[in-house]
Amino acid sequence: MVALKETKGAGNLMRQLTLGLNVFVAVFFVGFLIYTFVGQQHLEGLARQFVTEKTIAYSLPLVDAVEEGMRSPLIKKLLNDDQEAAINQQIQEYRNDPAAYIADLTRQKKLSPAPQRLNPLLRKVSETKEKIRTYYDQTLAALIADLRIFAFSNLCAALIALGLICWSPGKIRQSVVWFSFLIFAAVLYCSYLYVDGLSFFRILLGVHLGWTYPLLLCLAVVGLFLEYPLRRRTGEIQNTDAVSNGGTS
Repeated sequence: MVALKETKGAGNLMRQLTLGLNVFVAVFFVGFLIYTFVGQQHLEGLARQFVTEKTIAYSLPLVDAVEEGMRSPLIKKLLNDDQEAAINQQIQEYRNDPAAYIADLTRQKKLSPAPQRLNPLLRKVSETKEKIRTYYDQTLAALIADLRIFAFSNLCAALIALGLICWSPGKIRQSVVWFSFLIFAAVLYCSYLYVDGLSFFRILLGVHLGWTYPLLLCLAVVGLFLEYPLRRRTGEIQNTDAVSNGGTS
């Protein structure tokens, strides 16, 4: 009877702990999700340096191609002195401070379209500027979308865990509490991976997690769920062996 009361007490403590942890996660990611909309400008400001670095890496070969075109005798014959000076000035401004050049370029609301009958090199310069601007805008937008998916996925996981704890039948409540705790553990683990190496701060080659993050979260939950009973059975077997060895001796 005493052992049964202790088991129930431990179960209630675990339920309260898991309930509190998942409430905290839910409240945190509700706030974070709202912040990605209400504080989008502030968030973009924090991400701007990272996006600029990615854009510099993308734009450098484009600028090199324009500079290489300036060395062509044929292209030079098609340019007057003012046009050649304007292009060289653009290249020099980029070389002096790529970050400042990109910041100035992306602050413009809309670039003027290049005339259809423009000199090929001048058209290439205009197209290069448009490509740089588009890449910057798309990278920044992808980062914001990634963060929203990340926050929404973790919020859904926390709400599912809370629902399981609050509305599960008493007979299976202990198992459900453990499963809810595993969901909480999976959220922490996937969040650590997300921030540390999989997205936002270290996106490589323009790859974003996007909607694969919820899949990663589900796989983590399933993996922990499958591992937990295995470890529990292993512990029970070891305890049984220890008792048997003690009785034999």
